[in-house]
Amino acid sequence: MSYLIELCFHHLFIFIVSLCCSILLQRGADFNVEDSEGVRADELARQCSSSDCYDAIVRTRQQHMSQLSKLVKQVLH
Repeated sequence: MSYLIELCFHHLFIFIVSLCCSILLQRGADFNVEDSEGVRADELARQCSSSDCYDAIVRTRQQHMSQLSKLVKQVLH
C-alpha cells in the first residue's frame, strides 16, 4: 500500500513540475539561468524524470536560438 502512495505522490510531483514549467515558459522565463549550485532547469527536469517539462524547455530553447539566428542573418544582410 505504501508503494502505491509513493507512486501517486511521485506522479503528482511530476505533474506539478510540468504544469509550473509550462506556465513559466508562457510567461517568458529564461531557462538558461543556473541556480546557486550551477544547475539549469532542464537538468533538474531530467533528474526529476519529467520528460514533458524537459522537452518543453529544449523545444523553447531551440525556437529561441532559431529566432536569434534569423535576426542575426537579417542584420548581416
